Amino acid sequence: MDIKGIKTDKTKYDIHDKNLVEKIKKDIKVFDDYKGEISLKKICQYIILAYDINSPMIREINNYMQRKNECAITVGFPRGKVGWREDAEKMLIGIDKKFNSLIAAYISNLGLPLYTYLIGLLEIQAIKTKEILNVSIDQHTHKILKDVTESITAITNKLFGSGEYDEILAAKKALYEQSNLDKLMIRPEIIVKEIEEHGELPPDFNPYGDFEVEKSKFIGDSEPEG
Repeated sequence: MDIKGIKTDKTKYDIHDKNLVEKIKKDIKVFDDYKGEISLKKICQYIILAYDINSPMIREINNYMQRKNECAITVGFPRGKVGWREDAEKMLIGIDKKFNSLIAAYISNLGLPLYTYLIGLLEIQAIKTKEILNVSIDQHTHKILKDVTESITAITNKLFGSGEYDEILAAKKALYEQSNLDKLMIRPEIIVKEIEEHGELPPDFNPYGDFEVEKSKFIGDSEPEG
C-alpha cells in the first residue's frame, strides 16, 4: 500500500505531518530516547498505523499479523536478503523490548477509557493474588481473580488490535509496565471498590466510553448494495 494514499486525519497524530517526530517526542518522552537504526519517523508512522484505534489499517485489515506486516511495508521498514532485516523482524514479532516500550507508551498516550479500565483490573488482580498468597481466600476471591484475569487478556488484545491473537508475552509485559507508571495518575481504586462491593465486574460498565468499535474488514470488502 502506498503511504501517500493513506489518510490519518482521525488518528491522534497524522503520519504525513512534517513535524510528526517532534510532536510525538514532545508528548511522549520515551520516543526522545530512541537510538535504533531504523528512522524514528518510520517507527512513529508504523506505530500509528498499527496501533492507533482510529487507524485505517485496523479497520481494513482484519488479520493482526498481516496488518503488522503491511504497516511495515507501507512505512518502509528495512529488508534483509530474505524477509525483514533482523532489527525490523525483532520489532515485528514482539521481542524488541525498547520498541515494545514505545508501543505501550503510545497506547497509554491515547487516553482510552479501555486502557484506564485495564489499569484498574491489574490493580484488582494484584490485590486478589496477594490475598491468595496470604491464604486469605474463599470461593468469592477465586471467582473475582478468574474474571479479572480473563478480562485483562481480552482488553490487552483489544488495545493491541490483535483480536483473538494473543500478543507475545514480551509485548504484553511492556504494556503492563507502562500501566504501573500510569496508575499513579488515575484512580483504579474506583473500579476496585465496585468489584469488592458487587463481587463481579459491573455489567453496565462500558470501558469504551462513548466510542463505538467499528467492525474490521479486509481491504476491498464493501457493503452489499440494495
